[in-house]
Amino acid sequence: MKRHILLQMIGAVLLFAVWHQGWLLPIFTDDVTYISWGMATVFLLGVWLLPDRRIYLVDSHFIAGVLPVIGICGTIIGLRLAVQGVEGSDFALRDFGIDAALSTTIVGLVASVWIRVCRRLLG
Repeated sequence: MKRHILLQMIGAVLLFAVWHQGWLLPIFTDDVTYISWGMATVFLLGVWLLPDRRIYLVDSHFIAGVLPVIGICGTIIGLRLAVQGVEGSDFALRDFGIDAALSTTIVGLVASVWIRVCRRLLG
């Protein structure tokens, strides 16, 4: 338990350093999809559940596996929003199939998270 507290204190110091540099706030203020807020909430849940090994359905290992998928999904959604914004320009990205590629990536990532959640709940 002492190691857990020490690690969380180191994490808090690193988080403060990132905030002090001004790198943390833009992550949340620039996100129009609010996925960053959801990820922060899931992360805090994972940190809270880290020392408790009795909880089976939602544990920190499961959350650690899902968070990168949610992050990539947020990146793809942001890219898709950017592609939709350049539709009137001479270099229309939709003509190259980028919009379809981003859409299918979003579907694949969401499906992956859903399968992970169902697999965890069903055992």
